[in-house]
Order: sequence, then C-alpha cells, then structure tokens
Amino acid sequence: MTTAPRTTVINPSLLDHGRLLLTSGIQHWLETGCEPYCDTPHAKCLDETWRRHYLSVIVTSHIHGDAGDTLEDDVFHNIEAFAMPGTGRRIFTVWNRNHTSRIYAITSDFGGPDAYLTVMFASEY
Repeated sequence: MTTAPRTTVINPSLLDHGRLLLTSGIQHWLETGCEPYCDTPHAKCLDETWRRHYLSVIVTSHIHGDAGDTLEDDVFHNIEAFAMPGTGRRIFTVWNRNHTSRIYAITSDFGGPDAYLTVMFASEY
C-alpha cells in the first residue's frame, strides 16, 4: 500500500506576526518621500498615497507568504518557519521595487509570544 504525499497548507495570520513596527527611516519616507541619508526625494519617488500603498502591499504580502524579491535560501527558511510557528524562527522578505531603495520586512519569533514585524530600509539593518 502506498501513501499519497501530503501537502501542508500555509495559512499564517496577522496574529502570528505580532505587532507592526516601522523604523524611523520608513516613517520619515512615508511623510516626506526622503529615504535615509537623503535630504530630498529622488525624481522618481512615489507620491505619499503610493508610498503608503506600497508599504501596505509589502506588509500584507509578507504576512501571506509572498517572498517578494527575497533570495532563494531565505525563502526556504521562511517556508520552514511558516510550517513551525512558535519555535523562535523568523520570516524575512526583501522588496526592491518602485524606484525605492531595498526594504526589509522581518517577523521575529514568528507565531511566538514575542513576535513582531519590523519594516525597515536595508540601510537601517
């Protein structure tokens, strides 16, 4: 008798990611369009509405397992973390789009009591 392979469905929730934290660089960029270490927005900077939309896309995509522009090794580690919530693992995604510097979304202690999701520019890591 053969056993059919089983598929694990990954269905994380916002609660698995804990509180949402934005770094000062992300907050400043949302308000002004200026990225860290810059005094003025660059010519192709998204307007405020689109900056806020882009941030919401990053957060919701990260929560639902979309890897964005994350390297394959990190995607593999994310899949493991999604499969074992509450074991102290982290979820790490990279977003490098829309003429904006690279942004990281990192959930520490995914599914655990100390979980939190931080969004930051790569330069703030």
